[in-house]
Amino acid sequence: MKTKRLFNTSEYKTFNEIRKSLEGEGFYLHPEMQIGKVIEPDKRERITKEERNTLDNAFFDFVIYNKELWPEFVIEFDGPCHSHFKNRQRDIRKNRICEQANLPLLRIDDSLLTEYEEVSLLGYIVRRFVTYRKNIGKISLGVNERLSCARSSGDVNYDDPWYDPDVIFDLNHPFPVSIEIAEGLYKDYGIVTNHIDTETYHNATSQYPYLEFHWGGGSGDGPISDYARRLERRYRLEKHVQDSFGKYNSEIIHELSMIVDYSWGVPAGDETDSRNILTTISHVHFQCIPGTSMFQLAEHLCDFLAIRELEKWAKNNLIK
Repeated sequence: MKTKRLFNTSEYKTFNEIRKSLEGEGFYLHPEMQIGKVIEPDKRERITKEERNTLDNAFFDFVIYNKELWPEFVIEFDGPCHSHFKNRQRDIRKNRICEQANLPLLRIDDSLLTEYEEVSLLGYIVRRFVTYRKNIGKISLGVNERLSCARSSGDVNYDDPWYDPDVIFDLNHPFPVSIEIAEGLYKDYGIVTNHIDTETYHNATSQYPYLEFHWGGGSGDGPISDYARRLERRYRLEKHVQDSFGKYNSEIIHELSMIVDYSWGVPAGDETDSRNILTTISHVHFQCIPGTSMFQLAEHLCDFLAIRELEKWAKNNLIK
């Protein structure tokens, strides 16, 4: 007999990232929990022998739960062995069980443990979840107050993103390092971005000339496999001036683009399933937990990478 190591390196890093992000926030982490202790079928719900075996014998890698001891979401770490057929079938059953239970499931790999200026994408996702739980009620209340002030429903443009609490939350919580770099760019080079605080932004853009770095409107998002997509966003640095006649002009000083690949979903059905499960449930379990989605994460990562590249360019091309 001999003892075994409790975690491999990636699993331990995942455990630490989640634990640090939840510490003192009223949410808790339980590693390696039997699925049957998290999810149970309804009394009249028919499940297969394989699903029963998964409930009784399989485990979730990490379960995040609240003060009332209810699960909030689960995280599965997928190593290289998860591409094998038997492991894939097991993972699909887990995905399907979570889908049926309306339990958010996030599948990650080493890419989400990569640190950017000491902040990992996984840590960012979990922190956003905590902040979302704290802020979304207040944001929703503010939206409802604005809606109640409208004279009639015809005065409200429901396509306006400022009437969507989730959009407002997303805009207010970018990747944290983007804010630090943006503040440095404004301090050192006078470059304004939408990552600096609102008052500073309005003061800076009311005095000409000024430099502004922003998303240039060009982007593309398309599939690169069954469950992965590629996001490309283009950015530009513009100089805004006002001539002696009071006419406003802008000049493009620098342009760049960023590409991020991301997993947007995981299979929740399998064409080889004898019960043809695809006809009864959704084919895809979307990669999202309260407070973020993989598409939002890809957008924020693009913005961060772009502003970091701008910082490098400014050091070589602009005078402090």
